[in-house]
Amino acid sequence: MNDDAEKRRTSGEAEGPFTSVQPPTDDASSKYIVSIDGPEGRCFIAWIGGMPEREHAFVYRDKDYHFYFYAQSRWDGKTTYDVDVENATVSKFTGPHPRIRAQDFARIERNIKAFFEERWFMNSSKVRPPEEIFRNLSFSWKVRLV
Repeated sequence: MNDDAEKRRTSGEAEGPFTSVQPPTDDASSKYIVSIDGPEGRCFIAWIGGMPEREHAFVYRDKDYHFYFYAQSRWDGKTTYDVDVENATVSKFTGPHPRIRAQDFARIERNIKAFFEERWFMNSSKVRPPEEIFRNLSFSWKVRLV
């Protein structure tokens, strides 16, 4: 691996910029991958499982970034919930926080919010059931803004 590719791998930056963003099939089963076409281009987000200390893990990929984030649902009663994105890493379940350019941060947050508005938190292969009401998305995560 050359030095530039190693820097991108450990920073969270994608191997791009890409003219055509590819889904992260090396990270997630294709049934969990959701394509989001936002005003700034396409991105892919998928649920990838979890582990005890990071119960709900997801992968994010767009033309500029490829990283993993970890979220928790906070239920208010039986039907209404919020989601908090608690952490992010450049490798699956490990590594430093991704470096994100300040001007790209709002776009990434919008894409993640669109994902949770549409998909079921527990299984991104399914549309969010109408009886479950997604209310709010918060970000308590740490990322390195550059």
